[in-house]
Amino acid sequence: DKTVVAGLHDLNLAALYCDRLIIIQDGEVVLMGTPKEVLTPDNIYRVFGVKAEVYNLSNDRLTIVYMDANL
Repeated sequence: DKTVVAGLHDLNLAALYCDRLIIIQDGEVVLMGTPKEVLTPDNIYRVFGVKAEVYNLSNDRLTIVYMDANL
């Protein structure tokens, strides 16, 4: 029953270790929820401007693969 608040810029670490995420852009909360709710390809592109694919791991966590912008 402990809570840890961490500021992470690595979305894969956040997806692997966090139960809840808050994404802040320009000082405003733009997304909040579980990693599966927040870390979707559409949300990642909308907030970070990066194309990505999101995969479910066997431990029910996510991994994110960033796509080459030239593909």
